[in-house]
Amino acid sequence: MSYVAHSLTFVAGYGFLHTISSKGSRSLMISGCCSCYLLGIASAVSLIGGTYVKNLEQYAGQEATTEQLIDGIYVNFAATYLSIAIVMLAILIGLKVLHVLGTVDMTNSLDNDLRIANANGSIFESRADVIKRLQFFYVIKNQQWHVTLLLLFVEAIQYALFIYLVFWFALNDAMRLDELAHIDSMFWVIFAGSVLAIVCLCFYSAKVHFVTTQLLLLLLTVLAMIIYSATSSKVTFWLLLVLFGMGYSSLQIVLLEVTHLRFTECIIFVSYTLKLVSTSIVYYYFVANVNNSYFYAKDESTLIAQGFVYMIITSLLALVVGMKVPRTHRSKLLDIQHEVYGIIFMKHQIEQLNVRWLNDGTIPTINQ
Repeated sequence: MSYVAHSLTFVAGYGFLHTISSKGSRSLMISGCCSCYLLGIASAVSLIGGTYVKNLEQYAGQEATTEQLIDGIYVNFAATYLSIAIVMLAILIGLKVLHVLGTVDMTNSLDNDLRIANANGSIFESRADVIKRLQFFYVIKNQQWHVTLLLLFVEAIQYALFIYLVFWFALNDAMRLDELAHIDSMFWVIFAGSVLAIVCLCFYSAKVHFVTTQLLLLLLTVLAMIIYSATSSKVTFWLLLVLFGMGYSSLQIVLLEVTHLRFTECIIFVSYTLKLVSTSIVYYYFVANVNNSYFYAKDESTLIAQGFVYMIITSLLALVVGMKVPRTHRSKLLDIQHEVYGIIFMKHQIEQLNVRWLNDGTIPTINQ
């Protein structure tokens, strides 16, 4: 029941932030939401890991059962979950009271065009209706669903890589970055990277940010393999975790921006489901299979082979996003919708066109 509530909160939270934010703060808000999510994961790992290590120390030198080793974990976790739920409920009630008093506005978007479109009912217009309403423009093929489905696939693959390497760095004896008692430090480093991403997104788009972090991951992976082979040092792998955190929110931001406004919550749900599927596949195929010689390998050649596979997949993801995803930085949601619809020249740009080109048909247009 708590996980169903978590899922509903996840979908509703991203959907609300996406539509209520202004064009300048939208990517920052969603990135901050992802950062808070990673903060929760890091806190949960610290809570569970701390109790588990405490039980290990208590039963040191004894043959402890599984029930003894996990004693107190679920009680502490449930108490924390309940406390967070109570705090969230109190905040929501407080916001509702402030909304009734007129101090805050929880219904109108900070994106002026989106608010007007919502008021007059044109927010859910189809592409054909938009084409009929606009006077002059240059129309190409509709790319919205193509880009949306492509991003869903890319996000699932990228998240699977993220989960795989987190498990790998935590469970593989050859690649373990820290002792079991301090394994939560990995997640705090990832969270720190996500906070750094908020600062970066103040200056450039989520698309550029994702491609940049992927290219840096390629470079650091090469350096990590060289340094690890020569000195067995794992410092570079910690920097990889920082980049994981920096790139965590990028695809989520772009996916929400290019998605049709009518199906925003549905796409968030599909994205969330694909993340669960990615986690399940990685866990059951690699982690749960203790005889998996590829995941639990300790020999240097297999470790380097995994690094090359990771580099190939990462480079392909960066290439696909860089080529297919449109520019969305500080753009209004309706302008992004028109761009992925394939409507290139909007009303405010028509004055820049040569009228002779329009008249002789050099530039194909549609005139109502």
